[in-house]
Amino acid sequence: MQKYVAPTRLDFAPCGSVWEHLTDFPQGTLYIQISDNPEQPEWLSLGDLLATTFREKVTDTNFIKTQIKQYRDKKV
Repeated sequence: MQKYVAPTRLDFAPCGSVWEHLTDFPQGTLYIQISDNPEQPEWLSLGDLLATTFREKVTDTNFIKTQIKQYRDKKV
């Protein structure tokens, strides 16, 4: 979904749904719905989800170098 506002607790969607909050920037902010109950959604920014789940990887030099390369390749 692409919308001009960020999701709220009133935006019902199945777990795993992705919402892009369109902004003036080239890319919007991505949110993912993480609740198993679509009637009680819990929207989390994708950045927060990945920062939490990959936290132990920040000390893995090869992983970080690969991520930086992928990021740079996509920016070109």
